[in-house]
Amino acid sequence: MARQLREQEASDGVRRVFVYDADVVAAEVPAYARHVADQVARLGREHPLVRSQYYLEEIQGEGGLFPASARQAHLRGTHPRQASRPRPATSTPCSSMSVGAARPRRERGEDRTITPAATRRP
Repeated sequence: MARQLREQEASDGVRRVFVYDADVVAAEVPAYARHVADQVARLGREHPLVRSQYYLEEIQGEGGLFPASARQAHLRGTHPRQASRPRPATSTPCSSMSVGAARPRRERGEDRTITPAATRRP
């Protein structure tokens, strides 16, 4: 969207895009400067979220959220490769915990069933 607006600006001279990145806002708002510094320290300046959300850099055309090499590295495990199909689970988790009172609400006079207006009887 911003790219289209910039093209329109170039063609007719009417300003449509006002861009203030993290550095401009941080100069005016110290709390925001601390927040951005924390995010950069946590994720790194080149992280796609930092680049796009705080520094307003377009990351389109870079092949998704993370570079292909990083995506592939995350998909590789450290476990040995399995030669056969995984074994089916030998047990199924279940719970016998009862939620609510022992008697159903209807028996206690607390029927809160919602029915469509067309099926209600007077």
